Amino acid sequence: MAGIKQALKKNRQLARLAKKRVELREAHEKKLRMRQTKADPLKANKALYARRFGKEPDLKNPKNINEKLMWLVHNVYKDDPTITRCVDKYEMRGYLQEHGLGDLLPKVYGVWDKPSQIDWDALPQKFALKCNHGCGCNILCRNKAKLDRKAAAKQLGKWLKINFAYYYGEINYEHVKPRVYCEEFLDDGNFQPTDYKFLCFNGEPKLVMLCTDREKGAKFTFTDANYRRLKWETGFHSGGELPPKPASFEQMLHYAREIAQPFPFVRVDFYDIHGKLYVGELTFSPLGSAIDYIIDEGLQQMGDWLDISKELERYGTAHS
Repeated sequence: MAGIKQALKKNRQLARLAKKRVELREAHEKKLRMRQTKADPLKANKALYARRFGKEPDLKNPKNINEKLMWLVHNVYKDDPTITRCVDKYEMRGYLQEHGLGDLLPKVYGVWDKPSQIDWDALPQKFALKCNHGCGCNILCRNKAKLDRKAAAKQLGKWLKINFAYYYGEINYEHVKPRVYCEEFLDDGNFQPTDYKFLCFNGEPKLVMLCTDREKGAKFTFTDANYRRLKWETGFHSGGELPPKPASFEQMLHYAREIAQPFPFVRVDFYDIHGKLYVGELTFSPLGSAIDYIIDEGLQQMGDWLDISKELERYGTAHS
């Protein structure tokens, strides 16, 4: 019996060692990939597209939505201070406030350059800690008494070291200064509230993506601007039946249209918390301009909706 226990213990040690080696290798590969991306963001962005779709994007004659968004990122957005401001999840707030839309923003309890500056005792019992400069860098706290503050600060510190411009080649994130901010916890009684994402083309909302079940792996359900079901999601992300149309839908549509006016394309994300609307973020190049959770028919239709002829005429194909 002692021999079996010793063997099991050794196996566990070997498994932990193997896991550590994999983590170190993956960390090394990620650093290498980010260095390569920094050296040539467009090349890296094209490589991402090729990995997902098995072919190179055509940026000399962009047709589908991914090709057009990638062209915009590397020709228009990279030097646009308004885009840089709006992809910054904290600075975006000031942009909306200046346009009379401050009522759509969650409360903010603080913003910091580094986690060591956070005054944990001053925060409410429930809150959301977020990084402003990328995707998925959020800590949702439902009970401050149970929060491991040291672990939270460590994780935030890791996220702050990442320049998300060099993840996928989204060069429009390059000049965003990484910070941490604390927002009010938006609670509708679920693990996370439904995210209503309005995709706007030349100022007009044409597609809505409902994001649900994020605790189990995100599920997507698509509708048109009249809340009619579009079965555009790929199988893994299928959200199933369309839930009832929210009473605030027309309000969301109105605000999405208002926010979208200056931009060729923008995705405006909303939450409906017991009838009160909040804007979550603005996104200009979903999934690194390599959206793979929508079927080909949908990607092509979205490309047809997005008219970038004026931008193409102005910028040509300098970065293609």
